[in-house]
Amino acid sequence: ARARAAIICVDPAMSATFDVIETRKRSGTDDWEVQIKRRDRAPSYGPGQRHQQNEGWWVTHEEITDERFGAQAATLRDQADEQVLKKKMEQDAAEEGDSDDSDWTNDGSDPPTASIGEEEEEEEEAAPAPAPKRARGGGAGEGGGESAVQEPQLPAGWTRVRKGTQSGRGYHVWFSPAGEKFSTLKAAHESLRMPAELRVPSLEQLLHQFSLPQYADAFLREGYDCVQWLLQMDTEEDFALLYRSVGMKGGHAKKYQKYVEAERGYLVARGWSGSFDDGHAYGRLLSNDGRPLFGGGGGGGGG
Repeated sequence: ARARAAIICVDPAMSATFDVIETRKRSGTDDWEVQIKRRDRAPSYGPGQRHQQNEGWWVTHEEITDERFGAQAATLRDQADEQVLKKKMEQDAAEEGDSDDSDWTNDGSDPPTASIGEEEEEEEEAAPAPAPKRARGGGAGEGGGESAVQEPQLPAGWTRVRKGTQSGRGYHVWFSPAGEKFSTLKAAHESLRMPAELRVPSLEQLLHQFSLPQYADAFLREGYDCVQWLLQMDTEEDFALLYRSVGMKGGHAKKYQKYVEAERGYLVARGWSGSFDDGHAYGRLLSNDGRPLFGGGGGGGGG
């Protein structure tokens, strides 16, 4: 209760320097919160005294406001988003368990295609496939060792990377040929079953996938309402104009561009040429009212 009360009483202290320290679920809710402390105010209390000013404040993304944290608010929000994402990945990996080691083994022919952060990482060395897991209750019939309960392998080009945490616990992440990162093997398989043209059919879903839903109204107001057109954006000038129009700055702009490029990679890996109006199958996607998105729409009979 004392920490929650402190949130309301925080002195903005525009010149103060803050750090995001910890991440946790807020008690009794599904909301994530982070602990923020002042770097420039070390504890300076004597015996029997409490230095409450530097105990830190537990706040959600929405509670990191300019009024409370001054010019650093936007940076702190970005740091909070990154910390929460990292915590979620660690929880997903923990739920999946250490049995991942025997679920799937890469053939070692492809190196990792993307970085997975600043923590320690090492590429899995090529190793013989693990012995198949025997189905429980399986009789001694023919091919007893073949009746394995084993996760189906991912297609060629996927890589698995083992990641180490400060606690010494290890878990894995998977990369698609396009560089997409998946924290669980289940999520990687689900992505393969998802038709590319239906992956983000609306602007709201696109921004939600990028963890930037707060910009939906600005995108619609400025006419940026076509997902297919947004995914074709590939020049710095176009991105800069978009950011100015919708008021997106700093870390949010970097995050948006990073994920648009990843989404483009997802489509390109599945045969998209990079344009929706070139007669390719993706160019014949229909809008919600059934009309071709990019005029001409016939796309010819070719292809």
